[in-house]
Amino acid sequence: MTTAEALLMEIMKGKHRLFQLEQQLREIQLQCQHDFQEEQTHRICRKCKRMESLHY
Repeated sequence: MTTAEALLMEIMKGKHRLFQLEQQLREIQLQCQHDFQEEQTHRICRKCKRMESLHY
């Protein structure tokens, strides 16, 4: 296996792990009883770090 192939394989593993972590975070945020801290343009949940824009 060449260095480039090894790097591509590591990137693919990293992307897969990132996808798994994003899924876990999404599930946590869906189950969270949010406690938002208001900012000028957005609000962020103190518990799960979900961010929502206040501008529509």
